[in-house]
Amino acid sequence: VGQLDDIAIALSALLGALKKIPPDRREEYLKKTGLTIDTIEQDLDTAKTVMLYLATRPLEYAGKGVRWAARMVGRVFSRQGRQECHGRL
Repeated sequence: VGQLDDIAIALSALLGALKKIPPDRREEYLKKTGLTIDTIEQDLDTAKTVMLYLATRPLEYAGKGVRWAARMVGRVFSRQGRQECHGRL
C-alpha cells in the first residue's frame, strides 16, 4: 500500500496546486499534458479505493482463519464428548 499512498499524496498535492492557480494558466498546463481535473480526481479516487481494498483484505482472511479454527476446535470437542458418552476414553 506504501506506493499507493505516495501516488495519492502526489495526486492530492497536484490537485491542490492546480486549483490555486488562475483558471487560464491551469487550463494551459492541463492542455500541454493532455490531462483534465476530472481525470486526476478519478485517478485519486481509484488509488483510494485500491488502498482500502488492500488494507481490508488481510482482515477478511484473518476472519476466515478464525472461523476455520473455531470449527476445528468444535469438532475436536464434539468427538471427545461423543467418545466420553460411549465410554471410550
